[in-house]
Amino acid sequence: GRKYNQRVHTTIGPPQPPKRHPRPTKSPLPNTQGWNGPQKAEQLNDTSTEDKPDPNRL
Repeated sequence: GRKYNQRVHTTIGPPQPPKRHPRPTKSPLPNTQGWNGPQKAEQLNDTSTEDKPDPNRL
């Protein structure tokens, strides 16, 4: 039983190394998200404004 637990730990080991790689990639991601953030917010505003004229037209 304990040996099985160790084997599961080994399975979680391989996926951990790839997770460390995304960590450094996440650093630049926040910068990219910040750019996408305002853009997404503007798009949401655009949709809100477009949604308003639609019901208003009705």
